[in-house]
Amino acid sequence: MKTVKFKHPDGTTSDTINGVMMLEAEDLYPSFPKSILGDSATSKTQSPEAPASDKVDEFSDEQLETLAQSLEQEDKLAASKQIKSNSQESEDVSYSNGTHEAVELSSIVKPRSFASLQMRAKNAMKGLFALNRERLLVLCGASSIDTIATACDMVRELTGIEATVAYAPTKFELFGNDKEDGILTDSLNLESEDTKDPKSRAFSFNGIMQSLAAPSAGEVSQVGSMSLASLPESHAAENFNVVVMPCVHLIDHPKWLGMVEACLAQNDSLKLILVGDAAEIAQLSMFWGLLDNAIHADIVLEFSAAGALTTLAGLISHYQHNDRDGKFLLPFSRDALALLAAYCCRLSGDRRYIGLPELPLKSLIYEANRFAWLDAKQRHNKALAQADLDEQSQSQEELFERNLYVSQAHVLKALATNDFRNNFLLESSLREHRDRQLLVATKGAVVGQINGLSVIETLGTNYEYGEPVRITATLRAGGEGDVIDIERKAELAGQIHAKAMMIINGFLTKEFGSEQPLPVSASLVFEQSYSEVDGDSASLTGLCAVISVLAGVPIRQDLAVTGAVDQFGDVQAVGGVNEKIEGFYRVCRLHGFTSTQGVIIPSSCVNQLVLRPAVIKAVAEGKFHIFTVSHVTEAVKMLTTINWGDSDTENTICYRICERLNNIVAGNEEEGWLEQIKSRSVELYDKLKELFDKDKADNHKHK
Repeated sequence: MKTVKFKHPDGTTSDTINGVMMLEAEDLYPSFPKSILGDSATSKTQSPEAPASDKVDEFSDEQLETLAQSLEQEDKLAASKQIKSNSQESEDVSYSNGTHEAVELSSIVKPRSFASLQMRAKNAMKGLFALNRERLLVLCGASSIDTIATACDMVRELTGIEATVAYAPTKFELFGNDKEDGILTDSLNLESEDTKDPKSRAFSFNGIMQSLAAPSAGEVSQVGSMSLASLPESHAAENFNVVVMPCVHLIDHPKWLGMVEACLAQNDSLKLILVGDAAEIAQLSMFWGLLDNAIHADIVLEFSAAGALTTLAGLISHYQHNDRDGKFLLPFSRDALALLAAYCCRLSGDRRYIGLPELPLKSLIYEANRFAWLDAKQRHNKALAQADLDEQSQSQEELFERNLYVSQAHVLKALATNDFRNNFLLESSLREHRDRQLLVATKGAVVGQINGLSVIETLGTNYEYGEPVRITATLRAGGEGDVIDIERKAELAGQIHAKAMMIINGFLTKEFGSEQPLPVSASLVFEQSYSEVDGDSASLTGLCAVISVLAGVPIRQDLAVTGAVDQFGDVQAVGGVNEKIEGFYRVCRLHGFTSTQGVIIPSSCVNQLVLRPAVIKAVAEGKFHIFTVSHVTEAVKMLTTINWGDSDTENTICYRICERLNNIVAGNEEEGWLEQIKSRSVELYDKLKELFDKDKADNHKHK
């Protein structure tokens, strides 16, 4: 980061702007170790071959506490050099000399499933299996992961048994009948054959639990005569009837809930795991109270970026060993894993963490693998075409097999392919900017006009892209002294946006209307916006536009602004910063760079930055800039090049606003609007009479 100074029109340089920092290229991207195993100490992997009894106690409470502390105390990751796209020539293997530089591949890491990363869910599942009284577990996931497969993997890793998956069972399949057992009524014999005998029942695990709970009338519990060493810790793993079911199926069949509850109460071996997203679980709990008493756990999608390369390498190794098409999945190089980790950091919204939406991430991995195979095939065919002898062909084949892996270029191709499939609306928007259908200025200065930044999410694909928007403010005397939100008046704004406009009113009232009401009102509008606007990320932008029109000071059009504010003017974090920056960058590139263009973001959003290579390159070359601010006065200084100051210091924003408000108040007190019309009418009459008399005199002279 660097401090910021301005060059005045006379050539002099301003003082350093306090609180404003300009980010450099290395501040815009996360850094990762040079080796895949460089941070393996922080991402310990668990061998899938470990005994089931050891797996149940894999994570102790002390380990969980240590992990939580490490996540809370983790320092901000140092930014690294920008990612460079490898050219095709650098990726090609030299087949002529038979040599190739050693590349560290993901295959050196032991396989690790997505389920093994879910420590919260695993902790809940260990409680489910360890406690006989617990029969129901609820796992809350998201649509971007396969919650059923994750739950089955978790059961397999913890107990060594295969869970029964009930995707959409019929009533007969679920409960059976008098002759056949169903999925939930399939009871395994956990006790001895003479379980009807109270003595033998007391020595079984179920008998012990029942005797501890409530001995029958006239029956003496025999547990007291047993030693603690004779008490088993839990059922044997093979005695569990584990059923995994989506909770949406019970939502569709609410009449079955009573029978499900009876099965849970009567079948000691049954362990039911319900999976679904938050909305489905909340809907089911509304009419099934038993769900509130179940064990609940979340399937987490975000993990510490420390150990990201090892984590991703373990996932890829797991896919290679366990997926149906895993045998065709090539190992990933270290650079490919680093790019994949950076992409995951961008998904999480914080580069200190990686987001692992398993299904989209898995699709991206296999897409990159497809490009690696296509690239390898082309290189192999080219090498065979150049070979003259069969012996040479055989050596080429061996080299071909030895150098098969997914490189950084292949991951970039996969990312670009996914982007190309969904960015039609983005390209259409750029055409409208090119044809000046959308008016967004990227140079000059205008009073009461500012470039805001928004994020547009396309329906059906969840594809998001940034779009700059022109925001204008006007002023009129009188009114209630507030800011009129035209979007709200036209019912094109959400509740959060309305709250943001009220916060703007609160700041202006605190600064200039604490002693008497403001004598002017302002109107604010998002120009060329024809859909609903919501969110508070434009509150800083709108406030700066209103301040500009109050002070009569032009705003730089080569800068765009995003950020939320409170009533004290503090700038607060917003989301979608990467998309917003890239959106304004595309428009500036379309209109032509001036080396002064850039974006102002909250200083608290720096950790969100994981920008595309093109933006990082432009920042490194000085064509584009990213500034951070923490207060509205700092943003105003950047946009107007004038200090905020106070009401007594001339040539400051605050002084100009106060002077203008005082003049308006003084003018209103001396003469009302009716008197103003009369006086101006008299002035106009006098001017017309003077012109008439002059013309009459000229005509008389000519005669």
